[in-house]
Amino acid sequence: METHLTPSFTAKDFLSFLKNCIRYHPILTNLDFYLFNYAASVDSFRHDHTTFEWMVRTLATTHRLQFLTALLQFISSNPCPCADGIFSCPKTEPIFRFAINAYCKAGRFDDALLAFDTMRRLIDGKPDVAVCNIIIHGFVKFKHFDKALEFYHRMIGERVKPDVITFNTLIAGYLTCEILVDELCRKRMVLKACDLLVDFARKSVLPRTFDYFGLVERLCGERNVAKAMELVHELWRNGNSPSLIACTTLIEGLRRTRKIDEAYEIMEKMLQECMLPDTNKMRLLGLNKGLDPDSVTYNILISGFKREGKKMELEALVEEMLDLGFIPDIATYNRLMDGQAKSKS
Repeated sequence: METHLTPSFTAKDFLSFLKNCIRYHPILTNLDFYLFNYAASVDSFRHDHTTFEWMVRTLATTHRLQFLTALLQFISSNPCPCADGIFSCPKTEPIFRFAINAYCKAGRFDDALLAFDTMRRLIDGKPDVAVCNIIIHGFVKFKHFDKALEFYHRMIGERVKPDVITFNTLIAGYLTCEILVDELCRKRMVLKACDLLVDFARKSVLPRTFDYFGLVERLCGERNVAKAMELVHELWRNGNSPSLIACTTLIEGLRRTRKIDEAYEIMEKMLQECMLPDTNKMRLLGLNKGLDPDSVTYNILISGFKREGKKMELEALVEEMLDLGFIPDIATYNRLMDGQAKSKS
């Protein structure tokens, strides 16, 4: 060092020395961290962000992670090179992000999380979502799916807003969105599964073909019909229409909890969205799921037959209602008669 550097060398001089004299030297290249520590012991010298970043990148790319941990401790225990009184320096996060990425690639998640916590303390604020995505991707890559979800919920709790990469990484880890939701439900984390789907839908990364009937069925089975209704409305509003059987399951759940108005609301939306291409098909789907026909169910069928102009099915439905003891009220009766008149014309 004395040959190439003057006694009053600066961080810029030292970085040039590392790049030009040490980096490609066959013997000295592995001594760069020792030289880094020696320079730090010189009274007239002070490292800056450029030497920190270069050293972090070098140790990470050469897989000397044991030295990388010591380097991060050195960075965190010394004042910011910009000025002693500076907190939350914007140059700190990129340095730690590279180190966290190296730890995650090597599967050293304890070190990655320690570096993440140290970085959060230094920046004194919310970390960038890109750093969180690195950790989630690392967990998924090594098949630590539970930890990936746990860290996802941690970042939500810390008000870090996930992006499309976050959701796509989680979905890719479980191969499909269905497997991800099923896994959460299996672990009795139904409400977390709901929140995750809503997040997916709001970010427009929930597949349009995803059928959330299973989640609706589970919520209704647990008599949490209000949450099922909220889930359907939220996803529907974001362009993810429920399947036909998901709607009939929700209607049955609403009927059993005596929420007739809400059941009618779902029914009307189904009619508006033309979700009843064949009323008989809907009826068979409901019967196959063991849904007991009641006045709400019959009203849906009446509306469907009326829209389709199926006179014979409409008349048969009336006979069935009478046989089963269903006596429609005046509104239902008028609606039925109107349907019969239109089907005859």
